[in-house]
Amino acid sequence: AYAAERVIDARGGVVQPGFVDCHVHMSQHLGRGTIPDTWPEEREHDQWLPYWTSMDEEDARCSAMLSCLEMVRNGTTLFCDSGARFSGEQNADIANQVGLRGMVGEVCWDRPPHEAVGVGDTDACVRRLERLVQALPPGPETRVWAGVGISGMGACSDRLIVAAKQVAGRHGVAMEMHQSFGDGDVARFRQQGSGREAVEHLGKLGVLGPDLILIHMIRTQAVEVPLLAASGTHVVHCPAASTRVAMSASRVGRFPEMVDAGVNVALGSDSGNYSDYFDVGRQAYLAATLHREARGEMPTITAEAALEMATLNGTHALGVDDRL
Repeated sequence: AYAAERVIDARGGVVQPGFVDCHVHMSQHLGRGTIPDTWPEEREHDQWLPYWTSMDEEDARCSAMLSCLEMVRNGTTLFCDSGARFSGEQNADIANQVGLRGMVGEVCWDRPPHEAVGVGDTDACVRRLERLVQALPPGPETRVWAGVGISGMGACSDRLIVAAKQVAGRHGVAMEMHQSFGDGDVARFRQQGSGREAVEHLGKLGVLGPDLILIHMIRTQAVEVPLLAASGTHVVHCPAASTRVAMSASRVGRFPEMVDAGVNVALGSDSGNYSDYFDVGRQAYLAATLHREARGEMPTITAEAALEMATLNGTHALGVDDRL
């Protein structure tokens, strides 16, 4: 019933589905590879803070362009960006120029790690989220749209988390946040949740569900896995970001258990100053092999499951699996 308008000679190449990179930081990509290999993860802000506060809008455009070109070169066709340095429209414009699809956000937190990167109180953060989603609404023919992105990891109050989820619900978009990356943020969240584990506390807040994406989740506890599965909450595994700075995803992570329990697990490259590259194929290889090596088991996550994590699972997490 269809006639091709053009034929591509792909002899010598691999034809594959487009990869989905469910967690990137486009505004940080000019700083890729600049954190010394000798620094512990806790020193990230020694590099990140001066980089972030010194950046101007032209730097941010260059960073976004480099990000998009690297993604498309490595087979990624859909991404989720976790926070522009300036307006989300800027990153959306670059992605549209390159031809990628993606969900973009702006940095949003009401408990910032440094005063210099604050974006206002809780109400200001909610207005910021609402503005961007209204400016870049999703649609059947829309390539780049805005989601609801907040920092998480103890940098957002309970009030902001709940209000952000309400914004996502009103506009029919996904909400994404970092969670359970390292011991420090897990401790902060336990304190915030009166001793409860992160997923338990998010459940008490009423924000778990199929429109919530939790990024990293390296320190997910056994009691949290069935809660993630039952609620339909999505998880983004960023194996290169963990291995680069020794955060122990292979040693303590429960990603094989999540996959076995039916949790929708997608893949992310994170930022240029963590994994140093945007390449979902490499993330899929790590996801399929790291846990085997750590546990001495064959297999843990199969090659087939890793391919699904790199493609179908990402579209499901971003809510576009009905059309991509």
